[in-house]
Amino acid sequence: MGRVRRRAHDARLAPGVAERMVTAAMANPFREKQPPPRRPGGAARPAVLMLAVVDAILADLRLPDAMFVGRRAESGDAYSVVIQTGEDGRHRVPVNFDSLETFMAAAQAHLSDVYGRPVPRCPPHGHALVGRVRDGAPEWVCPAGEWRCPVGDYEERSWPPEGGAGDLAAVYCRRLARRGIKGWHTLGFSRRDGRWVAEVAIWPMDPAVIATLTQAAAPFPVVVEADPGPRLHRIVV
Repeated sequence: MGRVRRRAHDARLAPGVAERMVTAAMANPFREKQPPPRRPGGAARPAVLMLAVVDAILADLRLPDAMFVGRRAESGDAYSVVIQTGEDGRHRVPVNFDSLETFMAAAQAHLSDVYGRPVPRCPPHGHALVGRVRDGAPEWVCPAGEWRCPVGDYEERSWPPEGGAGDLAAVYCRRLARRGIKGWHTLGFSRRDGRWVAEVAIWPMDPAVIATLTQAAAPFPVVVEADPGPRLHRIVV
């Protein structure tokens, strides 16, 4: 059974905050502190892709409980970013100055190839979503037009995820962090009577906390266990 222990640095953005940050990033593009290199045959032009947007795109393309996927900060430059997968995977993706959609498609194609499956997957249909920019804001869109979400909100909007106990536990943990739900120590998922059940250890047994845990886990039921968590013992010699 996949199980997660709460840690202080598990905090994530609350629902909707990622969308606002991405929109703000597009309005205030990242610019290098040093003068940017000149494009071949043209004048110098600064980077127009905010790093927060890149990170939000890669987060949406990452599978919940799989290997590390992220931007390798020390390897990027003004016109490209390097996507790291696992310990050794490195793939440089150009940043198109005129179309964020080009970068989204290139990153999506690379990670779909790495995983051997389409990412991000359309919840209703299972095929790959398409990266689009509408009114200056990037989003993922179903080719059939039946589902969409802003970049940065895919994990929240596509709940529950596909996969096993580890995937469910990882995403549920981040859902609780985005909602600021505290008081729990460990959580996991197991199969009971043919369906997934969330198992959460909390302390103290607060009905309000139990209600928020249940709401965040829906449509899965929640089994709550009283657990004060690890205790410190003072030893006098």
